[in-house]
Amino acid sequence: MNPTPALEYRNRLDARRQTHAGLLGRDARLSYARLAVFGTGALVAWAAFIAHLASPLWLLAPVGAFLWLMRSHDQVIRKRDAAALAIAFYERGLARLEDRWSGSGEPGERFQRPDHLYANDLDLFGRGSLFELLSIARTQTGEETLAAWMLAPAFLDEVAARHDAIRELTPQLDFRRSEEHTSEL
Repeated sequence: MNPTPALEYRNRLDARRQTHAGLLGRDARLSYARLAVFGTGALVAWAAFIAHLASPLWLLAPVGAFLWLMRSHDQVIRKRDAAALAIAFYERGLARLEDRWSGSGEPGERFQRPDHLYANDLDLFGRGSLFELLSIARTQTGEETLAAWMLAPAFLDEVAARHDAIRELTPQLDFRRSEEHTSEL
C-alpha cells in the first residue's frame, strides 16, 4: 500500500530532521577538533621555532591533521546544508498539502501583466496566487519558465508531453527533490 503524500512527506521530514541534528553535532565536534589541532600546531611551531625544542618536521602531523579535518568538516557542512534544504522542501510541501501555503513562497509579482487577458482574474501572480502555490523552482529560469507557461496557452501535443512528464516524475520524489546526496541523507 502506498502511503499518502502527506505521510510520505512527514516521514521524509522526520528523517531529514534527524540527519540534520546528527550533522549539527558532527559539525560542532569537527570545529572543536580543528581548534584543538590548530592549538597543537601553534605549540609545536613555538617549540620548533622559538624554543628550539623540536624539529620543524613535527609540524607535518598537525598540518596534515588540520587539512584532513578541514576536508571532513567541509563535507559535513555540505551535507548539513543539503539536509536543511530538504527540511525546508518537505515543510513547504506539507504546508501546500495542508493549505497553509499562502504567503510562504515566491509570489511571482514581477510576472504580473495588468493588460493580460486572464492573469488578474485567475490570480496567477501575487500573494496567495496560483504561481505561489505551484512554484518550487530553485532558479530564476525555472520561475520564468513556469510564468511563461501560465501566461500563454500550450498546443495540445505540448500539454500531452507535459502530462507524460508529470506521470514519469510523480513516483520519483528523490529526483524531483534534487537532493545531491539522497543516499547520504
